[in-house]
Amino acid sequence: MVRMIDRSQYLRLTLSSKISGRSWNLTDGTEGAEIQKNTSQLLTDADADTYWIKSIYGQSYQGSGWKQRKPTFGVNIHHPDPDQWMQIESDFRDDLGMFDDTFTVTAEAPRSTRTLDMRLYQAPDSYSKGAWEGKSPFLYDTSTMAIMAACERPFWVGNALVYPCTFPTGNGTLLIWVANYGNVPIWLRWKLPAPGTWTVPDYSWGQELKFGRATGQDATRTVTLDPLLSGEDLDLNTDKFEKLMVSASALPTEQRNFGAQFMYPVAPRTPPTQIPLELVGGNAGATAYVVCPQWFSRPWGVSL
Repeated sequence: MVRMIDRSQYLRLTLSSKISGRSWNLTDGTEGAEIQKNTSQLLTDADADTYWIKSIYGQSYQGSGWKQRKPTFGVNIHHPDPDQWMQIESDFRDDLGMFDDTFTVTAEAPRSTRTLDMRLYQAPDSYSKGAWEGKSPFLYDTSTMAIMAACERPFWVGNALVYPCTFPTGNGTLLIWVANYGNVPIWLRWKLPAPGTWTVPDYSWGQELKFGRATGQDATRTVTLDPLLSGEDLDLNTDKFEKLMVSASALPTEQRNFGAQFMYPVAPRTPPTQIPLELVGGNAGATAYVVCPQWFSRPWGVSL
């Protein structure tokens, strides 16, 4: 017996506004806005530039750098009542915001839900892409809107993994889990309670050559922070595009840790692995957390 599969239910794209809180199901047009069939840089892989050096013997690979993702997609906005059409079209345009605002596209597929934040790169192009358009849009029950957007990061984002580590006496070295199920590198975020001196792992995950270091040199690299004072609970973000340290107090925590340098992201497809975290001089029962973002080059699949 052949199993009947409704393939239309395998992917749902939703556009969510951070201004109004409204959501638009672009897959079936429930709210009146439905995505058109041709998109660019929305559902495809994050792209990159690759760098090479030419010699008489061939080409030598030197590395790569991620390109900016600039999604382009169109929507059909439909309602048989002209007044209702105008309201839907106006609400959808408002939910895209202006150039300082961001909106989110969510892709729900089998075994994954991922999001992609973006903002307008150019003004939307309305009432011009349909073969019937060119006159007053009120003459028809459907209009088009072409959206040209841009992302600060080219990756689709899954649910972050958060792992705790509790120090019963406030001292010692304990193991804490980290993992990267995605196919691109991720930067860890740490939540470290005060007081105490933390030694945080910065393992290379086999990536030394990418950072100009000898293979195996930083396999178990760690960074010891300046002692945290009472009330100086610390958010530590190893992502080089973000602020490194934000403390709960007004104390100059980052300035005291000026020499602290985290070099390595967690490599793609790293299974759950335990690494050591050390605390000296902390409170009994102090609990630290590590946040492992989950980034992917595509809206589904490509996962460990």
